[in-house]
Amino acid sequence: MRGLPHLQVADSPPLFEWASSPHRRRKPRFGNLLTLAGHQSTVGLHHITWRATASAVSNVDVLADALAWLIGDEDAVELDRTRSFHGPELTLVKASTSNKRQAARSFARLGEANLRQLMEEFDQRLDHQRVLHFRLSMDSLIEGNPKLVDSTEAGTVKGQAKFELYSGLPAEDQLRATFDEALELAARLHP
Repeated sequence: MRGLPHLQVADSPPLFEWASSPHRRRKPRFGNLLTLAGHQSTVGLHHITWRATASAVSNVDVLADALAWLIGDEDAVELDRTRSFHGPELTLVKASTSNKRQAARSFARLGEANLRQLMEEFDQRLDHQRVLHFRLSMDSLIEGNPKLVDSTEAGTVKGQAKFELYSGLPAEDQLRATFDEALELAARLHP
């Protein structure tokens, strides 16, 4: 066995000595998974989706650019051209992400005033699957200053944000932490 290191019996440590050493304590690698003790920050958005419909006379590129800004990724925008029942062409514009950090940043781009309004109306806008439903004015979004509107108005962008809730933590605290994080991000994005 030339070229290979040789270990003499006298060189090897006593069997199981390292396992019983009082100085040998491993730190848990993942924290307590049941209580999520290992998580440093709350990212309570599972995904976010934006949808808009552009008519044949609308500037689809401008709307797609606005949704790309809102989602934070140009590649996340999808265009689906179709014909309406009455004949004119429609373009369905969709932007979505399941990246939690990107979803949080997209949610924060709504701005502080809109986020506070969503907090106040949270119970009315949340469905049984923990998806928050809201609409933005298409014109205000294109101008770069999104505004929440009623669903009855024409020219809107529909937003859906899916909230995550972890077992072992109070739901209200988790939702509050998610909105607090979004407000903090909004303050950094819109100084």
